[in-house]
Amino acid sequence: MENTGQESASSQTLKRKRSTADFVRARRQGVLPSGLERPPSEELLLKEDDAPVKSFTAESLDQAFGDAAVENAREIEVARMRAAQFRKDTYVALEQAAQKPDESLPQLDDSKDMNSDLNVQNGLRLTTTHASLRWLRRLPTALRCQSIRAQDLRQGAVREAALELCGTSLPGLLTDPDKAASWLARVASCLSWYEAEGPMRPPDASSSTSSGSRAAAAPSQEKDATKKVEDWDEAYRSLLPLLRQGQVPCFAIMAERFSVEVFGEGSLPVEQRGGEDPEPVAVLWPSSYELREMLQENHVHFEMASEPAGTQDVELRPIADIATGGEAALSRNGTLATPGPKADAARADLRELRRDGEKALAPEDLASGKSKAQSSALYFKGAWRVHALVDVLRQYFLSHPLPGGPKSPGWLPLLVAPTPFANATVRSADVAKTMTSPATASAGAASGADAGATQQHMAELTGRFFPAQLEHFLKLLRVLLPSFSCEFTLAPRHTGCNVFTRLGSRRIEAVLCERVSDTAAGWKWSFRLG
Repeated sequence: MENTGQESASSQTLKRKRSTADFVRARRQGVLPSGLERPPSEELLLKEDDAPVKSFTAESLDQAFGDAAVENAREIEVARMRAAQFRKDTYVALEQAAQKPDESLPQLDDSKDMNSDLNVQNGLRLTTTHASLRWLRRLPTALRCQSIRAQDLRQGAVREAALELCGTSLPGLLTDPDKAASWLARVASCLSWYEAEGPMRPPDASSSTSSGSRAAAAPSQEKDATKKVEDWDEAYRSLLPLLRQGQVPCFAIMAERFSVEVFGEGSLPVEQRGGEDPEPVAVLWPSSYELREMLQENHVHFEMASEPAGTQDVELRPIADIATGGEAALSRNGTLATPGPKADAARADLRELRRDGEKALAPEDLASGKSKAQSSALYFKGAWRVHALVDVLRQYFLSHPLPGGPKSPGWLPLLVAPTPFANATVRSADVAKTMTSPATASAGAASGADAGATQQHMAELTGRFFPAQLEHFLKLLRVLLPSFSCEFTLAPRHTGCNVFTRLGSRRIEAVLCERVSDTAAGWKWSFRLG
């Protein structure tokens, strides 16, 4: 009875403990609200003396971690070997890529491949270690005139002058005097050309400013200016008939904003398509929007090297919509590129700047970031298209009325050809510098010299050099030099005419020629493209 009373009293006491202080007091006494008792927290802790301390030895460590360490070491070694193999494979791949020729580059290995570059070169730099090149300065004046006939080389002052040069500078050629004189005449022919310089175009009589200037100018000056333009026009009109007759193999028209090269059937460097007969061709570069529009309006058909670059302000519509009017320019795929409002405003500003003599880029140049000469060349194939191009350009240069024609330049273009034409003046290359210096390893390798060469000879020439002339000139140099190199210089604005040949956007920068055997075909030609 007493135990029962105590249990009931304790249960009543627990039921009365409702405050937080009572709960905390009960926790400290080891009494839970449910009536269960637990040992004090101090008893759950082990004393420092009673805690077991486990000792480790080398054997126990190897037994516990030996397998894991070996596995980690094995993984590290495998990773290291894989990295070494990857580096080796990468090196081998790079070495093979460096040794393997680029398939996109054309393979040039013959002197005829120089005709793939349509550019008229402005300068040459000859380098060799075999003989001095100072004799180029002493070519007789009679040989430079290109009026030498066969009988002039057999006797007379011309022959004596040629043999005198051989005696002082080229004694090895005197074994056969007739061949020596003929060889010098052909070298001088390769270094000469004919040109007709374009005079200033007379002002239009319709403008008020031109009428004032005409009144102020003396009658004699006006007559001289008109005569110069008439002589230039006669020279221009003589080029195409001479090209048809085979008297002029090719000629160039070098204007302020563009250049044109026309090649006859006998000197066609552009690769012919399969099954096609050779025809006259012409290449114009760089072309502007206004120039393409003028050719289109005058029914001069052409092919473009690539699409117009400025596509953000250009709408393309089929060629059948030409009747709707508006400005348009033919693209290569038979569509018309019609400029938007932004392009119209930009071209109007460019016209104003060009009239004031300022240099300005076209919208196509600003959009593409590339040279317009590489993307806007025009190609004309066939006698009718070449004739139409030459005729329309003549009217454009002389300010004759043309549908859609832009404003004509103030100066008429320069006419250049390797052979004579009407009212043309003969010009010869200027030997700017000749020098002899000690040969170096790099210079000797560049000119194909022997390892024991002690001197390097160099000559720089400036002028106008057509592709066929360069080929013939370098082949003639093989008579004197077993090996030599030739570097070409070109004005930047004249690049980009090779897009219709296998060179594409490249050009020939240098040629290395060296003898590899004593046979006629034992010459190796190496080309450097840029």
